[in-house]
This record gives sequence, structure tokens and C-alpha cells, in this order.
Amino acid sequence: MSKVSSGPLTPCPSPSRGEGRFFYQELALIPELTVYENIVLGNEIRNGPLVNWNETIKRAGEMLDKVRLKVNPAAKIKDLGVGKQQ
Repeated sequence: MSKVSSGPLTPCPSPSRGEGRFFYQELALIPELTVYENIVLGNEIRNGPLVNWNETIKRAGEMLDKVRLKVNPAAKIKDLGVGKQQ
């Protein structure tokens, strides 16, 4: 997700008769950072050595729109429920 998925997805066989698949995700988020900081962590948009926060926040918002997640990009991860964190 780029980092929206918060890590690799690992398909596992369904426990019921082997039908379908479950995808278990590792929540590798930093609770003290914002949603947009977690999304772009390590992939910030830079102007030389400085982070271009306006473009970085814009890109994170576009990623959230792409996955149809209605959450404030400036919210701290620790303030979100587990469902929104995934």
C-alpha cells in the first residue's frame, strides 16, 4: 500500500472445509504517529533533505480515498479502533 495495508497479506486456508481463504494482517503501526505519517513512513515526498508535508499529506489522503477509508489523516493511530487501523 504502499503502506495502507500495514504489511504483507498471508493467505491461509479456511478452517471450515478448506473453502475460501482468510488473510491475516500484521498491524505494524506506530500508535503515536498520525494516519498519514504511518501511511508514508519511509516514503515521504521530499524537496531535497526536507519533507514536503503538504504533498505527503495529500498523497496519504489519495491513498485513503482509493481504499474508501473515511478517516481523518491527521488522527493519531492510538485514537482509532482496531477496524480502522487495519
